[in-house]
Amino acid sequence: MRCLIVAGVLVLENGCYQRIAQELPEAFLQAQALFYELRDAIAAGVFDQADADGVLPFSASQGLVTLGIAERQGECMILTAPGRRYFIPDQGLYLGNYVLGAVKSLEMQLSHLQETVKTGQRLLINDPKFFASTIDIMFLMNYSSALHLAEFLTAKDGITNALDLGAGSGVWSVPLARTNPTMCVTAFDSAFVLEKTRIYTRRYGVSEQYRYQEVDFTTQDNWGAAPYDVIYLCHFCEVYSVEGNQGVIARCVRHLRPGGYLVYHR
Repeated sequence: MRCLIVAGVLVLENGCYQRIAQELPEAFLQAQALFYELRDAIAAGVFDQADADGVLPFSASQGLVTLGIAERQGECMILTAPGRRYFIPDQGLYLGNYVLGAVKSLEMQLSHLQETVKTGQRLLINDPKFFASTIDIMFLMNYSSALHLAEFLTAKDGITNALDLGAGSGVWSVPLARTNPTMCVTAFDSAFVLEKTRIYTRRYGVSEQYRYQEVDFTTQDNWGAAPYDVIYLCHFCEVYSVEGNQGVIARCVRHLRPGGYLVYHR
């Protein structure tokens, strides 16, 4: 929905989305093409080939100039200050991996965007391989916020049992497990995605605090016997139907202890 607002197809008024166009504007399509040019430049190692003065190889795309990442000086294309700061590899603020991950997470949605605009029907994605491809970038984007939340929850009494629905990388529950060594986390996701979850829990030294379960929590009621102190429902509702979301939230209510915390993030 946010993508369609940026594209000038929808407006948000009084909490409701209103369609104001049935075609994607040319400017949006041009911006999309530039985004892919940047992706291709990163993947091809164009920025790795910049010399000490920031001069890029002749294969560098003109789109980098349009994006403000580079500028023309005579026959040369040279990185601008932001280009040096964010796209030279091995820099602390390097955004190359972020861009590559973001493209993966957007490609499926962008490929169906024209159809969505014409029909007015949102795209519902339920492909574990698609979600697995977005895990690394989602971890980078959300870990800082998750850490602050973990500090808040750790200060509360009786928080020892958490359920991470659609756990992905475990970005929301991993910081809680790290700040509270007595925390037990149950992670629900597809078997394919849970392999990625295990990578992150091992990396952060909390794998022994996790139980991994292949569960379709959108249809199954068996979420374990004990009520949970915390249930994470993050990056879920926007990709499921209204009815599916209502069913999952009703199950959360049944499995959350009185006074527990339901953590929702778009």
